[in-house]
Amino acid sequence: MKRFIVMAFLMAITGSLMAATASDSTATIDFDFSIPDVSIITVTGGNIDVKMPVPVPGEDFVDVTAYSAYEVYHNSATAKKITAELGSAITDTWATGVDCLLRTDAPSEGTEVGFVSIAGGTEVDIVTALGACSDTDLQLEFRFEVAAGTATGTYTDILTLTLTD
Repeated sequence: MKRFIVMAFLMAITGSLMAATASDSTATIDFDFSIPDVSIITVTGGNIDVKMPVPVPGEDFVDVTAYSAYEVYHNSATAKKITAELGSAITDTWATGVDCLLRTDAPSEGTEVGFVSIAGGTEVDIVTALGACSDTDLQLEFRFEVAAGTATGTYTDILTLTLTD
Protein backbone atom coordinates (compact mmCIF):
# COMPACT_ATOMS: atom_id res chain seq x y z
CA MET A 1 0.00 0.00 0.00
CA LYS A 2 2.86 2.29 0.86
CA ARG A 3 4.28 1.54 -2.53
CA PHE A 4 0.96 2.45 -4.20
CA ILE A 5 0.82 5.82 -2.41
CA VAL A 6 4.40 6.64 -3.41
CA MET A 7 3.65 5.65 -7.03
CA ALA A 8 0.49 7.77 -7.07
CA PHE A 9 2.41 10.69 -5.58
CA LEU A 10 5.18 10.35 -8.20
CA MET A 11 2.63 10.10 -11.00
CA ALA A 12 0.89 13.26 -9.74
CA ILE A 13 4.17 15.18 -9.57
CA THR A 14 5.24 13.94 -13.03
CA GLY A 15 1.82 14.88 -14.49
CA SER A 16 1.97 18.39 -13.02
CA LEU A 17 5.55 18.83 -14.28
CA MET A 18 4.49 17.70 -17.76
CA ALA A 19 1.55 20.12 -17.67
CA ALA A 20 3.86 22.95 -16.61
CA THR A 21 6.29 22.04 -19.37
CA ALA A 22 3.50 21.87 -21.97
CA SER A 23 2.14 25.29 -21.02
CA ASP A 24 5.65 26.84 -21.09
CA SER A 25 6.36 25.68 -24.64
CA THR A 26 4.15 28.38 -26.19
CA ALA A 27 4.23 32.13 -25.70
CA THR A 28 2.64 35.06 -27.50
CA ILE A 29 3.48 38.70 -28.03
CA ASP A 30 1.39 41.45 -29.58
CA PHE A 31 2.89 42.59 -32.87
CA ASP A 32 1.86 45.83 -34.62
CA PHE A 33 3.08 46.67 -38.12
CA SER A 34 2.15 49.89 -39.91
CA ILE A 35 2.97 51.34 -43.29
CA PRO A 36 2.63 55.13 -43.39
CA ASP A 37 0.89 56.99 -46.19
CA VAL A 38 3.81 58.18 -48.34
CA SER A 39 3.65 60.49 -51.34
CA ILE A 40 6.89 61.86 -52.77
CA ILE A 41 7.50 63.89 -55.92
CA THR A 42 10.97 65.00 -56.99
CA VAL A 43 12.27 66.87 -60.01
CA THR A 44 15.27 64.89 -61.25
CA GLY A 45 16.08 66.60 -64.53
CA GLY A 46 18.14 69.67 -65.15
CA ASN A 47 17.07 73.27 -64.88
CA ILE A 48 15.32 74.86 -67.84
CA ASP A 49 17.48 77.45 -69.61
CA VAL A 50 15.79 78.66 -72.79
CA LYS A 51 16.78 81.28 -75.31
CA MET A 52 14.14 81.94 -77.93
CA PRO A 53 15.30 81.27 -81.47
CA VAL A 54 15.37 83.95 -84.14
CA PRO A 55 11.84 84.35 -85.52
CA VAL A 56 10.96 83.75 -89.13
CA PRO A 57 9.56 86.88 -90.84
CA GLY A 58 5.87 86.46 -91.54
CA GLU A 59 5.27 83.98 -88.68
CA ASP A 60 2.77 84.88 -85.94
CA PHE A 61 4.90 83.46 -83.12
CA VAL A 62 8.12 81.62 -82.39
CA ASP A 63 8.30 78.63 -80.08
CA VAL A 64 10.92 76.44 -78.45
CA THR A 65 10.67 73.21 -76.47
CA ALA A 66 12.75 72.20 -73.44
CA TYR A 67 12.74 69.08 -71.27
CA SER A 68 13.34 68.00 -67.70
CA ALA A 69 12.27 64.94 -65.66
CA TYR A 70 10.54 63.97 -62.43
CA GLU A 71 9.84 60.90 -60.28
CA VAL A 72 6.93 60.02 -58.03
CA TYR A 73 6.17 57.51 -55.26
CA HIS A 74 2.64 57.15 -53.91
CA ASN A 75 1.40 54.19 -51.83
CA SER A 76 -2.00 55.32 -50.60
CA ALA A 77 -5.29 53.89 -51.78
CA THR A 78 -6.52 57.50 -52.01
CA ALA A 79 -6.12 58.85 -55.55
CA LYS A 80 -4.06 62.01 -55.87
CA LYS A 81 -3.24 64.47 -58.62
CA ILE A 82 -0.09 66.36 -59.55
CA THR A 83 -0.33 70.12 -59.95
CA ALA A 84 2.15 72.64 -61.32
CA GLU A 85 2.49 76.31 -60.48
CA LEU A 86 4.94 78.82 -61.87
CA GLY A 87 6.04 81.39 -59.30
CA SER A 88 4.95 85.00 -59.49
CA ALA A 89 8.33 86.48 -60.49
CA ILE A 90 7.74 85.60 -64.12
CA THR A 91 3.98 85.86 -64.22
CA ASP A 92 3.95 89.34 -62.66
CA THR A 93 6.44 90.70 -65.21
CA TRP A 94 6.03 88.33 -68.14
CA ALA A 95 5.49 90.23 -71.32
CA THR A 96 2.12 90.08 -73.00
CA GLY A 97 2.37 87.63 -75.84
CA VAL A 98 4.39 84.99 -73.97
CA ASP A 99 2.92 81.62 -73.00
CA CYS A 100 4.58 78.70 -71.26
CA LEU A 101 2.91 75.31 -71.72
CA LEU A 102 3.74 72.16 -69.75
CA ARG A 103 3.02 68.53 -70.54
CA THR A 104 4.09 65.55 -68.43
CA ASP A 105 4.39 61.84 -68.90
CA ALA A 106 1.85 60.28 -66.57
CA PRO A 107 3.05 57.74 -64.01
CA SER A 108 2.03 54.10 -64.55
CA GLU A 109 -1.11 54.72 -62.46
CA GLY A 110 -2.24 58.17 -63.57
CA THR A 111 -3.77 60.15 -66.41
CA GLU A 112 -1.84 62.77 -68.42
CA VAL A 113 -3.74 66.04 -68.87
CA GLY A 114 -1.77 67.19 -71.92
CA PHE A 115 -0.33 70.65 -72.59
CA VAL A 116 -1.59 73.23 -70.05
CA SER A 117 -0.61 76.87 -69.72
CA ILE A 118 1.41 77.58 -66.60
CA ALA A 119 2.12 81.24 -67.44
CA GLY A 120 -0.84 82.51 -65.44
CA GLY A 121 0.77 81.94 -62.02
CA THR A 122 -2.06 79.69 -60.82
CA GLU A 123 -1.92 76.02 -59.88
CA VAL A 124 -3.01 73.72 -62.73
CA ASP A 125 -3.54 69.96 -62.89
CA ILE A 126 -0.93 68.13 -64.96
CA VAL A 127 -1.71 64.51 -63.90
CA THR A 128 -5.02 63.23 -62.51
CA ALA A 129 -6.31 59.92 -61.10
CA LEU A 130 -2.89 59.07 -59.63
CA GLY A 131 -3.02 55.66 -57.99
CA ALA A 132 -0.35 53.80 -56.06
CA CYS A 133 2.87 53.86 -58.09
CA SER A 134 6.63 54.20 -58.02
CA ASP A 135 7.95 55.68 -61.26
CA THR A 136 11.16 57.43 -62.32
CA ASP A 137 12.41 59.22 -65.43
CA LEU A 138 9.05 60.77 -66.26
CA GLN A 139 9.36 63.58 -68.78
CA LEU A 140 8.42 67.22 -68.23
CA GLU A 141 8.02 68.94 -71.60
CA PHE A 142 7.98 72.74 -71.70
CA ARG A 143 6.84 74.68 -74.75
CA PHE A 144 7.43 78.41 -74.81
CA GLU A 145 5.50 80.50 -77.35
CA VAL A 146 6.26 84.15 -78.00
CA ALA A 147 4.00 86.24 -80.23
CA ALA A 148 5.56 88.46 -82.89
CA GLY A 149 6.41 91.93 -81.59
CA THR A 150 6.81 90.86 -77.92
CA ALA A 151 9.29 92.99 -75.96
CA THR A 152 12.62 91.47 -75.00
CA GLY A 153 13.50 90.47 -71.44
CA THR A 154 15.10 87.85 -69.23
CA TYR A 155 12.96 86.07 -66.65
CA THR A 156 13.80 83.71 -63.79
CA ASP A 157 11.35 81.80 -61.60
CA ILE A 158 10.58 78.47 -59.95
CA LEU A 159 8.09 75.82 -61.04
CA THR A 160 6.53 73.88 -58.16
CA LEU A 161 5.09 70.37 -58.62
CA THR A 162 2.73 69.22 -55.85
CA LEU A 163 0.99 65.93 -55.02
CA THR A 164 -2.46 66.76 -53.70
CA ASP A 165 -5.86 65.13 -53.05
